Amino acid sequence: DPATEALTNTGYYEANQLMANKTIDEHNNEVIEYVDKQGRTVLKKVQYKEESGTKYYAETYYIYDDFGQLMLVLPPEFVAQMGDYV
Repeated sequence: DPATEALTNTGYYEANQLMANKTIDEHNNEVIEYVDKQGRTVLKKVQYKEESGTKYYAETYYIYDDFGQLMLVLPPEFVAQMGDYV
């Protein structure tokens, strides 16, 4: 919210509004980027380990303002602390 400088959720992306690009890095870990129709990355997931068939990811969220400008980057440490609130 620009008036209060508070981070607010104004909605979610509907089905088929994001494209996922998956690559494999030099350590054979997955890197998945979710991109909107304007070409903006909204989420980047980087696999950092795999145990017993379960993959673990560090997630970085990219927040844009109403004009499509990058406003905020939420790093993996923040996302991990926020848990289900992100």
